[in-house]
Amino acid sequence: MSILTFDCYGTLLNSDIIYEYIEKVAKEHGVDGQHARDIFTMYEDRLMYGEPYQDYDRILKQILEYCDFELKTDFFKGEYNNLIAIHFNFKLHPDVLPALKKLKEQGHQIYLMSNTMHRFMDKHLEQFDGVVDGVFLAEDMHCYKPDLNFFKQVQAKLAFTNENHVHIAKGYWWDIVPATKLGWSKIWINRDQKQGFEREAPYLELPDLIDLVTLIKK
Repeated sequence: MSILTFDCYGTLLNSDIIYEYIEKVAKEHGVDGQHARDIFTMYEDRLMYGEPYQDYDRILKQILEYCDFELKTDFFKGEYNNLIAIHFNFKLHPDVLPALKKLKEQGHQIYLMSNTMHRFMDKHLEQFDGVVDGVFLAEDMHCYKPDLNFFKQVQAKLAFTNENHVHIAKGYWWDIVPATKLGWSKIWINRDQKQGFEREAPYLELPDLIDLVTLIKK
């Protein structure tokens, strides 16, 4: 039996729809969609990592205000409620639940580590059919990954070692890099087929969760 910690957004849940929606709204108003998406993600990072901790719903409101500021528009801030609704409707990637159920059948413990709030995660957990043993959220940690404090708090609470733990994540900068700094065993779910760096080695790499069960078993 192992303790398996998973990144959630991107790894398990498809969160791309939030950025696709920003592009769509921008194009509907005659604004370059990719430019709007870039501004959204830039301020998402700035407000998460460059300011004292705030809950994500407050950050989201500010991100939209900055989108209007940068693009000289006035419609993004009116999309706040729509974006909140989209967050509630993230869906699992199709490979996720079958893999997690098999891991659970093998006796592994499954925990999620996510840069989100309980108001969103409580809804997301309805899709997991009870296979998740616990969650660690930015709202509880009062910081966002890749802050090492997030990871250290999780390790302290679960008291795992590399002999009984693996961290599994799509997010390279958010998860693989800090896991490397702490010496965690890790598996990179490289859904976007990007090229990783030698400095984060060793890590195992998969394109999705389909073969994760076999890999963990080995």
